[in-house]
Amino acid sequence: MDINPDRLGKVAIIAAISSREEEEVFKQYIAASTRLKLGITFVSGIRTDVTKTFVKSLVACALQSHIIHHHHNEIHAVIHAGLECLKGVSSDVAAES
Repeated sequence: MDINPDRLGKVAIIAAISSREEEEVFKQYIAASTRLKLGITFVSGIRTDVTKTFVKSLVACALQSHIIHHHHNEIHAVIHAGLECLKGVSSDVAAES
């Protein structure tokens, strides 16, 4: 079965379930066959640790992957998108899990 990452959500899910080895191949495929820019980062730990490091990791990933430029308005947008994502992901998670 050949999976065609033709929608943004599908790209995100494939990136999320990829192993480290598959990530690099997938990033190269996306860069060569679409107009999307893709950066992948990893954050783990208990909820408090993730809350402290998530936004910093997300902004660093976006800058290092050349998804955004080092302009305050672009960084601001990534921070707000990341906080919305974190709120959605962690809203039903028990404290310190």
